[in-house]
Amino acid sequence: MAEIDDRWHATHRQTGARVRTNRYGIGKRWLARWRDDAGVQRKRAFERRADAERFLVEVAADLARGAYVDPRAGRTTVREYAERWRAAQVHRATTAAQVETHLRRHVYPMFGDRALASVRPSEVQAWVRGLEQHLAPATIEVVYSFLAGIFRAAVRDRLLVISPCVDVRLPKTEPKRVEPLTTEKVEALIEAMPARYRALIVLAAGTGLRQGEAFGMELETVDFLRRTLEVRQQLVTMPGKAPYLAPPKTPASYPDGPAPPGRRRRPGRPPGRVPRRPARGHRRDRQAGAEVTAGRAHLHQPGGPAAAPDQVLDHLAAGGGHRRAGRRRDVPQPSALLRELAHPTR
Repeated sequence: MAEIDDRWHATHRQTGARVRTNRYGIGKRWLARWRDDAGVQRKRAFERRADAERFLVEVAADLARGAYVDPRAGRTTVREYAERWRAAQVHRATTAAQVETHLRRHVYPMFGDRALASVRPSEVQAWVRGLEQHLAPATIEVVYSFLAGIFRAAVRDRLLVISPCVDVRLPKTEPKRVEPLTTEKVEALIEAMPARYRALIVLAAGTGLRQGEAFGMELETVDFLRRTLEVRQQLVTMPGKAPYLAPPKTPASYPDGPAPPGRRRRPGRPPGRVPRRPARGHRRDRQAGAEVTAGRAHLHQPGGPAAAPDQVLDHLAAGGGHRRAGRRRDVPQPSALLRELAHPTR
């Protein structure tokens, strides 16, 4: 129930006459009272009674359609609400670390101590302009997306009526042309690498795997008979933590490769990548199968002893094969395998 009180006058209990209060002439005269959607009584003072009446009509309408926003809710600082927002997000460990870093380095210095309701679109635009001095357009887009997500959540939580991240122009991200290394350059890299790591260059050049996916490869994922491999996990490295094995980055990160000759692929997809699918027998608790000793991850092979990644590479670089159905298939030397991947026989 809403009501308006006159703080300068009161009714005398005995005579019923209007008398001045001890607040007469001090501050705003009219005090509007109402209860919010949680049943908590709120109040706000106005100079004129007409303004108080108009405000209560708007509050009643907002309450009726479920759009009520507490006028005091926007006083929460950006930092305070952003930390609550960050703690509630369902992020991978690497993404959570990225969010924390970008907020601490780029958002909080500008908006951290500001009230949510005090941030204006023009200020957000000026902030984006300032980021151009030391960040790439793609990074600015990521940082801005975090700030915009925070203000969208504040609007959903009814702390704000509208987000200041509206019609903010971001710097254009110029598309980069991908120019794969020539076979000769990759072969030069192979020759320059220590022997046990040469197969890693062949693997990356021939399949286009991400770094973590290549580091997380196990011998059991390679089918030497069919010349394919399955991506089941990745090696994750984070500052201050030991490396560990985890599922691939996204559900789209389960490729079988290399692609057969003539296989169609989407524009922009690196050569050797094929449409991805979940790997058979994939387990999401692969971290339990990894141990880190002296900074090196040892990968457990089912039914066998742990094998370090460099041991797998040694096996490949030495032309080792994989036993399947009682037969052994030898793998060509890295340079020969690279030529086959770069110029497959049709």
